[in-house]
Amino acid sequence: MQDALAQAQRLWQQGQPTAALDLLGAVITRLEADAGQDVRWLSMAAREYVRVTVAQGRAVDALAMLTRLEPRLRQVADIWALRGNTAQRLGLHAQAVHAYMQALELSPGQARWMLAAAVSLAAQGQTTRAADMAENARRAGFLPTDVANYLHQLGVTLRAP
Repeated sequence: MQDALAQAQRLWQQGQPTAALDLLGAVITRLEADAGQDVRWLSMAAREYVRVTVAQGRAVDALAMLTRLEPRLRQVADIWALRGNTAQRLGLHAQAVHAYMQALELSPGQARWMLAAAVSLAAQGQTTRAADMAENARRAGFLPTDVANYLHQLGVTLRAP
């Protein structure tokens, strides 16, 4: 599997995104079919697939694949966060919040994920919940000024640091 992932990365770097995606799709299909396979390889292949498809402007395809793989990858926090990011790119903020909350349930204290959830909450008009998430991120040590300003533009009132 490691060789196949490295080959897909080389194909991408050589300007052959279709070949890279075809290879990654085949790897994912093979890993998905093997219920006994360690999810580590499947999650690595999924991450690479999402990276390539999003870079090509095909976030819809990336989200569809992540959704399809949920039964196998439901316990992988960063896959949930990746799903949240992909949904957020598509303006699917309710899905993004759900995914980020799943990620945080599996790996609490990830301030970046808290902030990402806050942005999607704010985009849905849930400014109080967004403020709570942003404050949690601040307590965890991560609330960049630019993100705080963006949340403010979305109507989120944050306490002074």
